Amino acid sequence: MDTDSPSENSDGVDHVDAAAERTRRRWLNITLAVGLAISGVGFYVETRRAMEGHLPAWVYVIEWPLLGFVGFRMWQRLIREDSATSPDEEQDEVTRESWKDFSARSRSERENS
Repeated sequence: MDTDSPSENSDGVDHVDAAAERTRRRWLNITLAVGLAISGVGFYVETRRAMEGHLPAWVYVIEWPLLGFVGFRMWQRLIREDSATSPDEEQDEVTRESWKDFSARSRSERENS
């Protein structure tokens, strides 16, 4: 009979880590919602000001959606941190190995010339 500790399931994944991950995701989602709400309100307010003739407000009409987009992209990257190795890290490793191979071939070709 398999006797796992109370904090581990049969796969060996720690329940505490899963709960911490759910809490982390919940806070990330709340933060995104608040950030997008602030961006939306800022866009609305500045659009009204711009329509009333405040020329500098047009810059903020563009800025608020950009800030919302940046916040969304940050949220997206933080949510993807779940895997142990991200695709970017794997791609960096492939690039690094390719560069090492290329450097070694170039050196051997120069030495043989």
